[in-house]
Amino acid sequence: MRRKYKRPRPEAKPATKVVIKGRDSDQAKLRPPKEDPKGKTKVAVRLDNDVLKWFRRKLHEDKGSSLDSLINSVLREHVDGQ
Repeated sequence: MRRKYKRPRPEAKPATKVVIKGRDSDQAKLRPPKEDPKGKTKVAVRLDNDVLKWFRRKLHEDKGSSLDSLINSVLREHVDGQ
């Protein structure tokens, strides 16, 4: 069933509010989001169906790799080849 409305997309927040136990929310401290020590960023990507099929087929052949790792390695090869 298709929705008649679209959900609003959440806005990216530059800092998160940290509420320390026992303090009021107006005394909350702001801190920047934690950086991934591996230098990676979480993203959401829309892929064409045939492209996703290709990656899933390769994933099935390789066994032991994750879809994220496989896509990253293919993109890395492309970037390094430039």
